[in-house]
Amino acid sequence: MGQDKAMLLMDETTFLSKAVQKFSDTEDVLVSVRKGQTYPVEADTARSFVEDQVEECGPMGALLSLLNRALAVPPKSGGTWDALFVFAVDMPFVDPLLKNELQEFLGEGIDAVIPVTQDARVHPLCALYRPGIVSLVEQQIADQNYRMQRSHAKAKGVLCACKYSHQR
Repeated sequence: MGQDKAMLLMDETTFLSKAVQKFSDTEDVLVSVRKGQTYPVEADTARSFVEDQVEECGPMGALLSLLNRALAVPPKSGGTWDALFVFAVDMPFVDPLLKNELQEFLGEGIDAVIPVTQDARVHPLCALYRPGIVSLVEQQIADQNYRMQRSHAKAKGVLCACKYSHQR
């Protein structure tokens, strides 16, 4: 596309700002960014922006960086992260209720919950991941397998049909 999707405008607001606004009232928002990348978004920058640790491997590198941050820094509420709700910035229609719906499937021993839309498309860029899968993600990157579609193959993942969506 040649343009930073985070800065695309919809109703005079960037996709990134929409995402932060949608979720920041109730929980921590971690934003994956390329090294040295900054965005004009009201956020606690030290906590919110997570630079990619591994470059040139797309969303898989972003997922690794976010999981590592979750393991290193507790949420603002204290304790530990049970799971991260991860979604791509170019999904401005993500319904906050989708996270709650996915959490219903996050039982003991489940590492990832990935929605499947009515048209049978799997959406690993809009899913829940437990920080404990970090070693699986690291191995996938070491194997140069950067496809998110395979991110749940070795993890104990659940694919689920969802009522709420990231689509309009």
